[in-house]
Amino acid sequence: MLRPGRGRAPSATAVVGGAEAGADLPAPVVAHLMESLAREGHPVAVWAERAGIADLDPAADLRLTFAQEIRFLRAAVRALPGRPLGLETGARSLLQSFGMLGVAVQTADDLEAAIAVGLRYHQAAGSLVDFVLDTGVDEVRLTVVPRTDDEEVLPFLCEETLLSVLALLRSALGDDRWAPGTVDLPYPEPPYGGEYPARFGCAVRFDAPAGRMTVPAALLRAPLPRREPAVHAAALAACRAISADTGAAPDVDRVWAVEQLLRADLRHPLTMAGAARQLQTTERTLRRHLVDAGESFRSIHARVRREHAEHLLRTSGLSLSEVAGAVGFADVRDFRRAFVQWTGRTPGEVRGGPGSVRGAIADADGGTAVTPG
Repeated sequence: MLRPGRGRAPSATAVVGGAEAGADLPAPVVAHLMESLAREGHPVAVWAERAGIADLDPAADLRLTFAQEIRFLRAAVRALPGRPLGLETGARSLLQSFGMLGVAVQTADDLEAAIAVGLRYHQAAGSLVDFVLDTGVDEVRLTVVPRTDDEEVLPFLCEETLLSVLALLRSALGDDRWAPGTVDLPYPEPPYGGEYPARFGCAVRFDAPAGRMTVPAALLRAPLPRREPAVHAAALAACRAISADTGAAPDVDRVWAVEQLLRADLRHPLTMAGAARQLQTTERTLRRHLVDAGESFRSIHARVRREHAEHLLRTSGLSLSEVAGAVGFADVRDFRRAFVQWTGRTPGEVRGGPGSVRGAIADADGGTAVTPG
């Protein structure tokens, strides 16, 4: 079971994310688009006004709500149909993409520690998505979990996220030509689909249930050529400060730690007393930390179960009883009632939604594939 603070990626499925919808967060992606597209003469100011964005100075540490960012991205992709805006944005410099998080990732001891840092602080770098990490015997799968169901901006979000993550991994490994095993994308091949294999250096499959990238598990313990403990510690401190500046209280670390403990084994629910023991604190102290962060053990447990259940319903062929068991329910009826309370939808409605898998999965998803030429 994962013990927080050791800098290791969990071996069980981990879902990482959950920015507040109304919070003002760093917006480097939109800032980059504003600057680059304005230089080309596009009506960026008009798009920004429609999105409710008043500050157009990309040098002013642009901070926006998630809704504002999505509205701006929607305007941009509508105005420039057929253009690979996500690929272009994902190829910007690592400093623009990740800032101090990039430094922290590149100076970690090994790739496993680097991934753990990236998942912990990706929101501090202005990430527009959340992630699911599945660590298997042979490979690690990093799945993009969009925070919006807007199909117009989905290609942009997947392209920008996966390409920028790939650039960071290549830099961390010290190999500009390193390529993931596969890249899956949850939408039809766009007009510029031929660009994907060259950008990613591997087979790319469209019409897949989710956007994801696979990495050989053997690489996790690979020492990184730029590892530097002192620089890494300083970069981590900067990431923590940025996270706190986004409105997260220091107690958010306790919330994250509890989430990881619960996710490590949802089939056998951990009690609050058990979590406190694992975190080497008292139940009373843990409860106070969670309350100070605006959470409770019960709310965290429910959220973690809901996120994993939705993930399984959308991306696996497990039966309803199997999904229920995977998130700690012995009775399917209890799971169905709880799921409706959590989401306002039935499990069947989520499973039948856009991008979901229906029925059993034969070959991990059966999407159409494009391979490097």
